[in-house]
Amino acid sequence: MEDKVKFIIIGLVGLLLAVGFLFAQTYNYKEQLLRERDALKTENSTLMSKVDKIGTSLRAKENEASSLRKDLDKITRTFSDLQSKFDSARRERDKLAEELKSSRSRPAAAVPQQVEAPVNSDAYWGGVLKAKTDLELQLENLRKDLKDAQLNNEQLQREKVTLDIDINSIKGQNEDLKRQLEYNKKVADSIAEELAREKNDKINIQKAFKAARDETVLMARQIRNLNTRKSELDNKVSQLYEDREALQSKLSEIEFKLGSKVSQVGELKDQLVAISSGSEQPKAQPSRKEASVELSPIVVRPQMQAQPQSRPIGQASDISGKILTIDRENNFVIIDLGAETGLKIGNSLNVYRDGKKIAALEVIKVSKSVSACDIVQETIPVGNGDIVK
Repeated sequence: MEDKVKFIIIGLVGLLLAVGFLFAQTYNYKEQLLRERDALKTENSTLMSKVDKIGTSLRAKENEASSLRKDLDKITRTFSDLQSKFDSARRERDKLAEELKSSRSRPAAAVPQQVEAPVNSDAYWGGVLKAKTDLELQLENLRKDLKDAQLNNEQLQREKVTLDIDINSIKGQNEDLKRQLEYNKKVADSIAEELAREKNDKINIQKAFKAARDETVLMARQIRNLNTRKSELDNKVSQLYEDREALQSKLSEIEFKLGSKVSQVGELKDQLVAISSGSEQPKAQPSRKEASVELSPIVVRPQMQAQPQSRPIGQASDISGKILTIDRENNFVIIDLGAETGLKIGNSLNVYRDGKKIAALEVIKVSKSVSACDIVQETIPVGNGDIVK
């Protein structure tokens, strides 16, 4: 029983240790998940700020690109206007050159008709040359403007290509950030689910721990009850051992006394045989009260309960007992009263059954706890268990 109790206690202690270790592991894992969630939140906020900055920069670049496109369109229109002016000036130059050639190739007969031609022709040609020079200057300026416009156009084209590259890079970064945000969202959802599961597991572990603790308290209470019952049983066993030893000592005393009585009866029989054969003179017979009698074997069974303590009684009429054994051949009985109850040789006792007197007895032999009595008078045959007073 003690080994079983120890085994149960060891099992409960092991269960409590396992539950405590599992609880500690769950708490550490929960703290780690919380730290990872906080780190992901921080990283998510950082990425969101980067996305906002990149979006702002992208919008600024788009505005700059649209402004450059407008400038490019304006320069293209200016270039087209200058090109048209250049073409018009070149046509006028060609026309003036043709007119100059045609005027030089006119016949000399016509010259006398114009008396003031030389003066007018120099002024005219001077004006023509001046106009030509102005046109050439304008043409040169137009060429310079066109060249500058071409350079600006090339610069704008390079900037446009750079802006396109930057826009594509920003778009790629934006896509990466979106994917990162989606991944972070999925990780956050997974962490939230893990936390929910961990919370449920913690609740279940707490319930199991509480049930184990209640079971431990119940087992401890049962163990205390078992220890109490064990102590009571040990006390009862000790009392039974003491009672058995007392009964064994009483039985040994009775057997010794019965042996002495049997030896005395044997001697009397031998004397009777000798007297009947005439080989020996008869001796004075002892009185019936002093005669030794042969007692039948008495079997005393130890009882589970302790024997009641004897009480000193001064008179024979104050004692009460029972008949243990009856010897009809020698006309005596054995009762469970002895010297410890104050009984003496020669005391008179009565036998009762159902409250009625059925016989009278006289004590002829007294030991410590039992006595032998002659049956003096008997109205109803006595039996084992009849009350003796």
